[in-house]
Amino acid sequence: MQPFSAQTGEREQATRLARARTPLPPFVGWILIAPAAVLFLLTYVWPTLSLLGESLFGSGGGQAGADPGRAWQHVFSLRYFGRLGYALSYALLPILVIATVAPALAWAASRAGLVWRRAVRAVLAVPLAAFAPVGLALLWMQRHRPAGGSLASLAEASINWDGRLVLMATMGAFVLAVAVVCYLAAFRAPGTGRRSRSTAVVVGVLLAIVAVGFAIQQYTFSDLVDGAPGNRASGVRGTPMLRLGVGDFNAQVAAEAVPVVAVLAVLGLAAAFIVLRTDLRLEFDPTEGADDQPAPAGHRNLAVIGSAVGIVGLVLLILVQLGPWLVEVAGGVERPPTRVTGLAVLQSTWIVPLGVAIVQVAVAAAAAFGIAVVRPLGRRSEWLLLVVAPWLLVGNALLQLPRLTSDGELGMRTVLAAAVPPSWVSIPALFLFTMLFRTQADRWTRLRSAGQPNAFLRAMWPAVPMAILAVGVAWLMQAQDLLLPTMTDAGNGVVAHAQLLMARAATGPRSTVEPALGYPLVMLVLFTLGALVLQLTYVDRIAVRVGGGETSTSGERLPG
Repeated sequence: MQPFSAQTGEREQATRLARARTPLPPFVGWILIAPAAVLFLLTYVWPTLSLLGESLFGSGGGQAGADPGRAWQHVFSLRYFGRLGYALSYALLPILVIATVAPALAWAASRAGLVWRRAVRAVLAVPLAAFAPVGLALLWMQRHRPAGGSLASLAEASINWDGRLVLMATMGAFVLAVAVVCYLAAFRAPGTGRRSRSTAVVVGVLLAIVAVGFAIQQYTFSDLVDGAPGNRASGVRGTPMLRLGVGDFNAQVAAEAVPVVAVLAVLGLAAAFIVLRTDLRLEFDPTEGADDQPAPAGHRNLAVIGSAVGIVGLVLLILVQLGPWLVEVAGGVERPPTRVTGLAVLQSTWIVPLGVAIVQVAVAAAAAFGIAVVRPLGRRSEWLLLVVAPWLLVGNALLQLPRLTSDGELGMRTVLAAAVPPSWVSIPALFLFTMLFRTQADRWTRLRSAGQPNAFLRAMWPAVPMAILAVGVAWLMQAQDLLLPTMTDAGNGVVAHAQLLMARAATGPRSTVEPALGYPLVMLVLFTLGALVLQLTYVDRIAVRVGGGETSTSGERLPG
């Protein structure tokens, strides 16, 4: 009998050989990749080059701060690095949650058994759907302002709030929910009793990188909290993204954006290198109701206790952080605080981002299929992801800057032009589908070799619910964005997103927060039910793996 290490080595070699073979000709892969490549060049590379060109040479428009020399002099100043460091500090508390509470709860839920694991997932559906940073921040500020005072009078009240603490006080449940879902996939081992600690470590590192990437582009809390009159007067708060949101597009703004893009590029390359070097992949278990191998009695009892405590803690956290917001949404009035009609707000906030999200995910999925299934470059095809990796974490706001004029306007007077994000391909979705198709392509090869009927459909259907999940995430993120609509609003009649209208309502004379305007109850119910169904029927059957494996996701022995 061969040693276990020798068996594993043979199976890994067989898997690599299976990946190198494909029943589709290479040109099909290039055809599938071509749309994403063209959109990538137009909506990612070109805006980045435009940013760099503006920062180095300027537009010659004669605007204040448009001189490239003075712009870069400011960028290399201690004040700018202080703002950049403050932006990075927004990731400290999320990383603390990612490194401590999240893996502990995920481990307990994965060891306690199927019932407890699904119970934890069911509770997580609420914070996952309740992604509403602007509404939560505004409601928190309103509830903590001086009695009888308005948000516009913070300067007189001398209130000094910290956006980092407000972020965790309102969105800590969301951060925890995302991390727990990812760790549950890392601890899950379909068909075997093995649990890979190295996988959890890799997932934790990737989550930390993403947290830093989001922190450096965080605008909502830096604008609404750090940028409030009481804090803005001191001049010590704020992030580079706050400057980008309120400034005209010139050499000064471009120069401040370039270091942010550079940091994000390094983070994206680091994340991509980890994914490729560790052979990270997503495995789907087609067995309904599959469960991990039961843990030892002592560990199981500890896991059950930990899961019960975790569920109680999650419920309390949801009640404390999201309870007031949920009450306001349930009983809110969906009435815009301006002359803009509710239909226009619905169109710019939800309808347009949905269409964009569908296109972004569809193009990314097609390219991922070409890379991971057709494999035009053989077993090294996944390394094509390094081309787009520098833009993996770059948000829409940085890509939007070159579209603005020197007066900060888009020069377009339609809702579509102002509401549509500049990117038409989702690079995170490209990575996600590539990791999924890696495994499903191997399964397709095995099913074909075994002469199984409908091998392609049986292997590739898990990509359909993954597409629904990816569209939902992109849709919600873009619908609740604040920076992009802030940049595109120039007072020229273009309808801004509902979140921007909420901000105006909260900081203006009315000083009224209307959460139902930015996140209507019907949409909250839709996203909560969607998160619940996907969690229990699909995400619960997804496992994250690194390196070679002993078995396939369906429990089939690999060749060798």
